[in-house]
Amino acid sequence: MIIKIPIENLNLEFIKKFLSSKSIVKISEKKKGKISKARNSLERIIEKGNLVYGVNTGFGALVNKRISKEEIKKLQYNLIVSHALGEGEYFNKDIIRLAIFLRANMLSKGYSGVRVELIDALLNLINKDIIPCVQKKGSVGASGDLSPLAQIGLVLLGKGKVFYKNKILPTKEVFKKEKLKPFVLDIKEGLSLINGTEMMSAFLGYLLIDIEHIFNLAKEISGLTTLLIKGNKKEFDIRLHQLKPYSHQIETAKIIYDYLNLCDFKETALQDPYSIRCQPQIFGSIGETVDFAQKILEIEINSITDNPVIIDNEIFSGGNFMGTSLALAADLLGISITLLSLLSERKIFYLTSGRHPDLPIFLIKEPGINSGLMMPQIISTALASENKILSYPASVTSLPTSANQEDIVSMGMNSLLKLEKIVENTKTILAIEILCISQILRLTELNFKEKPKIVKIIEEKIPYLEEDRELQEILSKIKNLFFWRINSEERNTIN
Repeated sequence: MIIKIPIENLNLEFIKKFLSSKSIVKISEKKKGKISKARNSLERIIEKGNLVYGVNTGFGALVNKRISKEEIKKLQYNLIVSHALGEGEYFNKDIIRLAIFLRANMLSKGYSGVRVELIDALLNLINKDIIPCVQKKGSVGASGDLSPLAQIGLVLLGKGKVFYKNKILPTKEVFKKEKLKPFVLDIKEGLSLINGTEMMSAFLGYLLIDIEHIFNLAKEISGLTTLLIKGNKKEFDIRLHQLKPYSHQIETAKIIYDYLNLCDFKETALQDPYSIRCQPQIFGSIGETVDFAQKILEIEINSITDNPVIIDNEIFSGGNFMGTSLALAADLLGISITLLSLLSERKIFYLTSGRHPDLPIFLIKEPGINSGLMMPQIISTALASENKILSYPASVTSLPTSANQEDIVSMGMNSLLKLEKIVENTKTILAIEILCISQILRLTELNFKEKPKIVKIIEEKIPYLEEDRELQEILSKIKNLFFWRINSEERNTIN
């Protein structure tokens, strides 16, 4: 498939398709004129001797340092090599590939004053599957994602390392194999490579796809858990939830109610614990946050985040590179997914505690000689507790940078790095809830009118624990069965 940029209305569905494909990306011939027009405007302004930030001045606190005509190209080279400093492990290559696409798409809209050749050079990395190695830590999400985007820019210069044919190799070596030459940056082009929010946007988009999947799966798990403990149907009657009409609350109540109608049973209690009874209300609130974060992402990836920009042949210097919106979205998601993990942990505790009259403690036939699911419950508590710690918002932890010229920053990348850990912890907690469900399905007698897909997968793929055995492999298998991965083989998922 060939994608032509710029695309004006990017959304999460497009990101899903892009991540799962190996499309070739090209600049639309119709748009090259606008890109060149902005470039010509920039060159005329510079020829007149006007000061333009980052073109003939230094950067950040060095804004008042004028750069001579002879040195303005070197300035762009120096910017990339000096800013390409990161820390920690590398991003998933799919996130980096998406970030390159988003930056190229933004530049191709014709507000940055870069040459068509620079955008082509970025697209060449995507089209030849030469993906820069970019470290996760180092961005404060303010003057754009300076550190990670500079590490992408470094590869254009023939430096750094890349993912290439399932290996990590020096860029120089790969360029030689592919007969590519290092790109020579011209005025403003180094700055336009790094002044933007595309690394945070790509990261958030990737995590949102994961979160959407987890959220939908968790609703189904809730329905099955509620059925297995013989929950009170009236708690999930749609007439009740229409009185508090959050869309995700109503949807979750309907899912749980439908599960409760899959079997005939006598309800266990007049009122179930909050972790059962209030599931729709909790899911309703979480869903609102997920929707909000998607809205923020879609505004951001359709925005011009460069600085300065050319509008109607004038130069405008502002702050569209500030990642505050993404930071807040990621922090709110972190809090919401933590809440989801706490809900699941409480259900796991209820299922394994021996409180339910039909269920043995730790969901094992002979407790005492067997510990059953004692340890998985402890693991869920440890991870939920870690999520509580991680859910403290990074967006309120600003520290000044660049000699106080950049005196407030978004810390959006830190918000996203925390969110990534919260998401992974929550997957494990939900997998433990599925493990509990697996045991209960074998310990109780329920006659299904029709078995839902999740039950069929569990009965076919997850072993029953007659007695204690190693659980790590089983838990890993559950995660592999039920959780989404880019470019993975099709999973036996239920949604």
